[in-house]
Amino acid sequence: MHKIYEDKGKFNFLYQLPQIIYSTLIGRVIDTLIRYFALSQDNIIEFKQQKNKKNLQSKYKNLLYIIKIKIIIFFVITFFVVIFLGYYIILFAFVEYI
Repeated sequence: MHKIYEDKGKFNFLYQLPQIIYSTLIGRVIDTLIRYFALSQDNIIEFKQQKNKKNLQSKYKNLLYIIKIKIIIFFVITFFVVIFLGYYIILFAFVEYI
């Protein structure tokens, strides 16, 4: 806000460029993590398209194990993100209260 005041309301693209790059990179990392842990159709399609039908039972158990682990990790990450955002909102509300 102070930089905008110093620039008399003009948009300084070079000053904003690092923030744009950081937010883009962080957003891509979060998007990649969510897509990897939340979506399991690639594993299921790979299992369905196997030509070799030997050891199908063990491959099925392995697929279920992988999906369970991905879901558990997804919910753990989601839990910590919700806790962090809740903490952030509480701090913001506390600052506004003072």
